[in-house]
Amino acid sequence: MTTEEYVQLRAFARQDGALLGAIWTLSFACFIGEFSFPILGTLAMIIAMFTPVFVAIRLKNFRDYGRGGVISFKRAFAYSVFTFFYASLIFALVQWIYFQFIDNGYLLKQYNLFMASDNVKELFEAYGVKEQMEENLGLFGQLSAIDKVLNFLPVNITVGIFLSLPIALAMKREKADLNNNINNQ
Repeated sequence: MTTEEYVQLRAFARQDGALLGAIWTLSFACFIGEFSFPILGTLAMIIAMFTPVFVAIRLKNFRDYGRGGVISFKRAFAYSVFTFFYASLIFALVQWIYFQFIDNGYLLKQYNLFMASDNVKELFEAYGVKEQMEENLGLFGQLSAIDKVLNFLPVNITVGIFLSLPIALAMKREKADLNNNINNQ
């Protein structure tokens, strides 16, 4: 890969990472909103599950318009990893802003209310995890905003790396599709 091709790959990945970061932000907002409007929880999951599809669509766009219809597995994998990396950085900033300036203990309070319900108590007691869950919530409440974000950031990057493998395998193309190139011109 030449320097120019590397710069091009990272530029596309930055733009698409910003879009993915916006999608994750919408999913996070729906997740927070589900405590007031439960249907938003389902929407948050649907949006989050759309992540690999979105990255594959954007990779196809990069392959067809930025690379002339051809992309190797390594380049497709690098594009996907960079896209997830940039999205993770943007999402970490959004989470930090939320936990630092907006949350004021709201999320922890909602989880404590959830844990206090009779059905949940019985379920966690039956599995012997009630004390562990209460301890984990207490520890979460003691974390600063940056500590919370730094717990989520490596998870997002790692999941992105693992999702990049099947996405790159599915979207690689060694030879240009002449019909596709003719239709695009």
